[in-house]
Amino acid sequence: MFKILLVEDAKLWGRYITIKFTDLGMPHKWVKNGKQAVEEIQQDSSYDIIIMDTHMPIMDGFIATRKIRKLGYTKPIIGHIPFYRDINLDNCFEKGMTNTITKSSDLKPLLELCNHLKLSYSPNL
Repeated sequence: MFKILLVEDAKLWGRYITIKFTDLGMPHKWVKNGKQAVEEIQQDSSYDIIIMDTHMPIMDGFIATRKIRKLGYTKPIIGHIPFYRDINLDNCFEKGMTNTITKSSDLKPLLELCNHLKLSYSPNL
């Protein structure tokens, strides 16, 4: 099991993912914008994975990712992209995101990506 920081401004998505993570017994915290994500990592950098919405008010996911990387956070950050947005994926990687995934009500692909990245970045392997 791993600890996840979910960064999502949309209440519907945030609640849905939080309920699913809770049902699965996955430790997580939900913050609602990039500024809160940066502040959370400054307080607690023990998160194994960050799931980062790309478009949020106050501070978007791209700026937040860059700031979090400057803090020395080296673990995976997944860009969580709305299906209706035309996103330049190179921009996601240039800003420091490890991978991207489109938002979907089916969380199986997201969970599989989290598992894959957690194994890839595990210092014990």
